[in-house]
Amino acid sequence: MKYTTGERLKIVAGSLFRGNMSELARRLEMKPQALTKYVKGESMPGGLILIRLYKLGVNINWFLTGEGPRFLNHGEASVSEPFEEYVDNIELDRLNDQERKMLDQLLFFSGSLKKLDISTELQRALLLVFTSHMNLNSPEEE
Repeated sequence: MKYTTGERLKIVAGSLFRGNMSELARRLEMKPQALTKYVKGESMPGGLILIRLYKLGVNINWFLTGEGPRFLNHGEASVSEPFEEYVDNIELDRLNDQERKMLDQLLFFSGSLKKLDISTELQRALLLVFTSHMNLNSPEEE
């Protein structure tokens, strides 16, 4: 399966780093050889890479679907603030046990989906169903 996000990585590198793919790899905290696999469409970036792209200002919806603006306006107060706080909590290892367990389950499920020969849109839909299922089955907070 060939992923279309490779072309979007080239656009990101062109917009942010004058096309310098090595600089994009550095900012994504990965080796240029690993980035090349994404650019060629041989594999799909996972959650950590998506988080790092988001921190560079990339609109993840555009990156995954090609729809919407390419870059975020970080000056807006929107859903991005709680998202940024959650990402910070992940990176600083400040998740409680329940959150960590749910994130681990989500990452495992996401990794399993990547092994299937299904469209990105179907993967996303299945992730939404899975997370809804997780929320329904999680214990209520006291």
